[in-house]
Amino acid sequence: MNARLALWLPLGTYGGLSALGVYLPDHPGKIWYFAAMMVSLALLSVARFNLGDAFSADPRASRLVTGGLYRKFRHPIYLFSGTLMTATVLYLDWWILLLPLGVIFAQQDRRADAENQILAQTFGADWIKWRKRTWF
Repeated sequence: MNARLALWLPLGTYGGLSALGVYLPDHPGKIWYFAAMMVSLALLSVARFNLGDAFSADPRASRLVTGGLYRKFRHPIYLFSGTLMTATVLYLDWWILLLPLGVIFAQQDRRADAENQILAQTFGADWIKWRKRTWF
């Protein structure tokens, strides 16, 4: 999948579905939630593209990805999926879903810890240098 398709296909799909939902903002602040949704989706798509063939449903390490968004963030997929979900809940005014989001974030945190352990064991000093250069 090329980079443009990885970026624009999900962005266009999500934007189109959001527009079709006719959830027009009833106050100006909702524009910021929608903007956060679009930016998060774009960055999530870029992170997934940066990960490439290193992506796996199971925590494992085939190679250490240090380029693209992974140059600054250790787990950009978790970060931007979290901001996407939160902004979507706020945009739709489905406040009750903030509690389940907390559970999802806790699961993502545990998974990130497991991935960190596997990466540290597999790549050792290279992973430690990369971890010191990244934010979270």
